[in-house]
Amino acid sequence: MRHSTAALLVLTLGCGAEEGPAAVATDTSGTSDPGSEGASETGASTPTVGGTVGGGSEDGSSSTDSADTTSSNDDSTGSEGRPDCSDEQWLCQNSCCSWHVDIVDADGEDVGRDPALAIGEDGAPRVAYRADSELRVAAGSRGEWAYETIDYFVAVSGWAAPAGIELAIGPNDEYVVAASQPASAGGEVNELHLYSAVGGVGFSPLETWTLPDDFTFGSTAAIEPSVQVDSGGAIHAAFSLPDNRFVNSAGLGYLIGEGGEWTFHQHGRSSSGGVVSLILVDDTPYWLSSEGLLSGAPPEWDVSPPPTAEPGSTWEDWRLHRLRIGPDGSFHAALQKNDGYYYAVWDGATWETEPVFSDNDEFAERSFDLQVDPQGGVHLVYYDAVQERAYYGRQQGDSWRSLPIDLAPRAGQGIRLSLVDGAAHVAYHDATLRVLKHAVLSAEN
Repeated sequence: MRHSTAALLVLTLGCGAEEGPAAVATDTSGTSDPGSEGASETGASTPTVGGTVGGGSEDGSSSTDSADTTSSNDDSTGSEGRPDCSDEQWLCQNSCCSWHVDIVDADGEDVGRDPALAIGEDGAPRVAYRADSELRVAAGSRGEWAYETIDYFVAVSGWAAPAGIELAIGPNDEYVVAASQPASAGGEVNELHLYSAVGGVGFSPLETWTLPDDFTFGSTAAIEPSVQVDSGGAIHAAFSLPDNRFVNSAGLGYLIGEGGEWTFHQHGRSSSGGVVSLILVDDTPYWLSSEGLLSGAPPEWDVSPPPTAEPGSTWEDWRLHRLRIGPDGSFHAALQKNDGYYYAVWDGATWETEPVFSDNDEFAERSFDLQVDPQGGVHLVYYDAVQERAYYGRQQGDSWRSLPIDLAPRAGQGIRLSLVDGAAHVAYHDATLRVLKHAVLSAEN
């Protein structure tokens, strides 16, 4: 494993006195604290389904925000038993907490694209990501990071590689990374590559799966999987089968690997595409896709309808979705459409969908993530392509409160979120410095 040559200067940031410029109005009625990531991915009850801000630059200097909307800190209540936090902080586990940002990896010309984030049994974050044409995994925290290159990919016309990077943790602290080699129109093979490592260090190839020969490509495309590992160690990967990435999809694919044997299942020949999102609940797969919310086991799936943005809209309007489950068994989804980011919750019969942020038709793909803490609190992160920075938000009452994470210009693309032990972790690409960054919101100094 190589140590990053980045200048590992840790910044201490408040979460910001400025709200996301187009965020839903702040509600001051409540707060929720970061919790355990596991409650949002596994172990929930069975679902019912049919500097101080401004310290963005790496030398510690302040950045100036162009947004003129300010927020009072609803966490700084000063009520009995709670600290009096500043407008630049959040309340975390009854302490005032701030964002701590550092550079994970700057070793290359363009590092940190398409990050995937997971927190291991040791409490340390791991990030899988693209660095030029390399697939890397970094581990560490607070300025002490090291990475390893686990494979090399070949870019094709109009598509960088590796693509569709995902990271999951299974039993016995086994880490699994999935990434795809895109295919160009009418030509090259489209492959899904899987790797594993116990303890998250020393990854080795696990499987290279090739899209069947009867699939043709109308444009450059890539398999973009969502991957999970069940309690028995079986690996599950769900993905949209490409003809074109967002439309004219060849349907949905599901790949299961167990004991060295891999089985592929195809579901539907849907006319819509998009990025699928898979979770396991008591080893039962649930995945959100162009078909809707699927559950059960391949090749037969129970299908519930997908969320819609407004009456008359269709799934083709959505470009991104991440699926999570709350402690009460309700499903929560982060969605992206051309006009912004949306949040949806499934109550067992219908989806309730609401806008979180409107970005005026400018967006960065795969730059929205969501987790649910053990108390049912919803936490989200997103990249504002207009203000060119990342925001972290919490659902409070009937609205959202969101404040910046890192005010360095163009920092936050591809942002991912994990919650563990009372701390929120994010990983993202800084498109100005072309580096991978990690930030943690915690009460530690």
